[in-house]
Parts: sequence; C-alpha cells; structure tokens
Amino acid sequence: MCDTYNDRPPYVTIRMVSLSVFLCCCGILTGCPEPPLTPDAPFVSVEHGQAQVSIELVSLGKAGKNLSPSEIIIFGPYHKATKTITPMPGEYSYDNDEVPSFLIFTPHQRVSEDVYYAAQELVRGQITEYDHSFWNPDEDPTSILICPPDESLLPANHLKFYVHFSRPMRPTESWEHFSLKDLRTGELVPRPFRHIDLWDEQNRRLTLWFHPGRQKTGVNLNEDLGGILTAGHRYLLLIDPQWKTQAGQALDGSVKKRYAFTAINADHEQPDSNNWKLTPPTVDTVQPLIISFGEMLDFATARKVITACSNNEKIIEISQQADWDGTRVKIFPSKPWAAGNYTLALNPRLEDLAGNSLERPFEVDLSSETTDFAKKLTLTFEINQ
Repeated sequence: MCDTYNDRPPYVTIRMVSLSVFLCCCGILTGCPEPPLTPDAPFVSVEHGQAQVSIELVSLGKAGKNLSPSEIIIFGPYHKATKTITPMPGEYSYDNDEVPSFLIFTPHQRVSEDVYYAAQELVRGQITEYDHSFWNPDEDPTSILICPPDESLLPANHLKFYVHFSRPMRPTESWEHFSLKDLRTGELVPRPFRHIDLWDEQNRRLTLWFHPGRQKTGVNLNEDLGGILTAGHRYLLLIDPQWKTQAGQALDGSVKKRYAFTAINADHEQPDSNNWKLTPPTVDTVQPLIISFGEMLDFATARKVITACSNNEKIIEISQQADWDGTRVKIFPSKPWAAGNYTLALNPRLEDLAGNSLERPFEVDLSSETTDFAKKLTLTFEINQ
C-alpha cells in the first residue's frame, strides 16, 4: 500500500494481466452498459459506496515513468459544464509491489448518490464519468463475464474458459460450483473439470479447465470416460447461484441463467501466422496495428502475441489489446509510428482454443517427437510516409 499521494514512480511493463479482463469487470460497475476497453481510460468500480479507480500502467508508455501517482489519475466530483474534477483525498496502491501492472486509487470518503463523479487519467486526459443512475448500492449484483463469449462455436477438444467476476470470490474448490449440461441428451456431463484453483491475485478471474486428460485422445481418462464434448451438441455451462463472494454474498440473481455454446469438430491444426491479416496504421499517428487471426484464439495468450516490435532493428515500446473473442489484437505504440519497415517477434506459446500453439500441436505423436512443428515466428509490415 502506498501512502497518500506517494511519489514512488510506477514501473511500466509490457506484461498484460487479466484484465483487460480485470478492467472489464471493474468497468461494468461504472454505470456504462458497455464498459469501454480502451487502453488508456481509467476504470471506476463502486461497491457499497466505496469507489476504486484503476489504470493499466503499460498504457501510459514512457510518459508515465517519472510521474507520481497523483500526477497519473485523480477522482472526485465532476463539473460537466467546465469538464473539471475536484480531486478527493485518498490512497494510491499497486496490484503487485514487485512488478506492478495497475495503479489503484481508493478515496478516503464514500461516494454520495447526489454527486456526479469522474476519474481522469492525466497523461492523455482520458475521463471516465460515473453515473449513479445505473447503480443501487444495496442491490448491485456480482457481474460475471465468460470468455469465449456466449453462443460461441467451440471445438470439441476445447480446453478452458476464463470467468471474470466483478467482486473477489471464495477461491477454494471452485470447480465444484460449475456443471456442464448436454442439451442434446438432457444430462449433466460427468467429471468434466480439472480439479485445480487457478485465480488471479485478486480472486476475480478464474481459469476453468476442462480436464486435459479427457480432451486428449489416447490417454487413460479419454479412453475410460470419453471426450467431454461431442461435435454437433449444444451445451450449457452452469454456475452455482449459492457460491459466495469473499464478503459472503451469494451470487443468486447475478448468475446468468445460461452460458450456451455449441461444439463443432475437434481442432488439431496449429495457428498459422501465414493466414493472418495485418492492417498497418498511418504514419505519425498512434493508431493501432491490427492483426486479425481469422479464428478464435486463446484470449490470455492473444494479449501477449507480440514479444518484440522493431523498426530497422530499433526496439519499439508497445502495448497490446485483444478482442474479447480472441479473433484480433491491436498493437499500440508508446509514441507515433515512424515510416519504415517493422518486424514483429511472435510468442511461440500463442494458443488456439484447443491448446495448439505456434510452437507445437496439443497432441503430438510420440514417434514423431523430433519433428519441428514450429510455425513462422516473425511478421513484417511497412508504414509508408
């Protein structure tokens, strides 16, 4: 925890953590029906009158390196006519003191329902307004987002979901609070989930795995119990409404009635960068480079697809933002793009929904273990003057 208006400079890191995932969950409570996922906007969450503002440090680039926290984000009553904010006193902290990814501001005072508030990121001036009309402090439910999105077509050998909660959850034996129903048979699928708790540090994002032993052909669990999903069948992922947050509040009505998806043929093909489409930005702008994958990839690894970006061997500082369905990623520069030829180094661990990576397929024939499966791990593009 930092002292009030601590002058310790934040460390900018290219490491992306959930969030966007974390940011998306916090954004739901700001009162926006569709919370923004821009890389530089502050996010406001309010729970029982206590506000919290967060900003992702990597979005600030080098401009935020030597600034004190109070020079990065402020929060307080918002005067719409003049577009000014009266800063509230409070405390600044980081999500991780050793390698921080988010700067967090918590005001000392609780927010009032008859005052209009806003947060501002001071480096670029982005403002997030907070509207009380969308929030009831006594009845506000815990919001839940699941990735891949609802109504997706998922391969029969799909491996995992990312489940995002707007409040910290009780993290013990989380798999017991989920079930999977096959709508074709009307029956629950037996023993579909891996018995492991994989949470982020705030217990807001859960990685829920199907058991890999059942999804991988030829291994004991797959032979004994069969695969979890059958192509052509439609499924519901169900969440126990009595599962409680860390504060002891049951999910109850906040649990979505259904998260539905349809299984399609299993995917055993690796992602191939030769099939991706690059949309270059305009010179002298901070427009993003857009990479379209042509398929749904794993959201968590898609946010870290680029390990380095260089222009004539000069390293360019960037941030990355993946679409919620994992079909695209946007690459933002820390300063305007210059004309020239660029090279992108790709993360060999980038995966599709079935665990096939750029480095190797999820299922490997042991007799071919010496085969080099790696796909092309560099991309090039040009920005014209």
